[in-house]
Amino acid sequence: MNKLLCAALLAALATPALAETTPRSMRVDARSAVAIYQEGQVYKINTQLRRVTLITLAQGERFVDFKAGDTESFQFADTDGGNAILVKPVIAGAVTNGVIVTNQRFYLVELHESASVRPHYSVSFQSPAGSHAVAAQSSVPAGKPQTYVISAATKDAQIQPVNVSDDGRRTFFTFSPDAPIPSIYRADAQGREYIVNGRTDGTRVTVGSRSDRWVIRYGGEYICVQSGRITNG
Repeated sequence: MNKLLCAALLAALATPALAETTPRSMRVDARSAVAIYQEGQVYKINTQLRRVTLITLAQGERFVDFKAGDTESFQFADTDGGNAILVKPVIAGAVTNGVIVTNQRFYLVELHESASVRPHYSVSFQSPAGSHAVAAQSSVPAGKPQTYVISAATKDAQIQPVNVSDDGRRTFFTFSPDAPIPSIYRADAQGREYIVNGRTDGTRVTVGSRSDRWVIRYGGEYICVQSGRITNG
């Protein structure tokens, strides 16, 4: 069972960076930009008075918190979807750093307000291609529906699912009405976890894939789920 448990998310380490990087503008519109996430990299985001900038997180990530050095020169708001934040400068020439905290990682940003530099209207972050490739390898091909059992959990976890099932292609996690909606990770045989993109409908979360191993997390709580194929094997 221990091999299913992955280390909890670590606090970002203060790693010196050679230089900040500016997200790459898109061909369709230079005011929209994309950036590939790299741990420890600082991303420069250009803003402008009377303009709002949308920062979209990588697929499957959920916004948790945002901290900035200067909270008077910039206004911040999250979105209903939970995967993006809005930034709006209110003081000319303001510059500050910020940390975006998600359920998977930390983003380090530096916000600049300038009337002479083209502002970013939208900045979209993407995960490194390699992480998606490895995650795909741990999924289970479509086939006969599986049964699932809880193999490990923190004591008195509030996020224990009422039911876990699949239809041969998708996996369904049903939680009690008073339980918080947690983050769901696909796990491989080595215990490595990969965030997945789920769709929430009431108390049920639908993930568009299957796996022999799942890890459900919320704060310090975790639930490990195994398919019957492993348990009975």
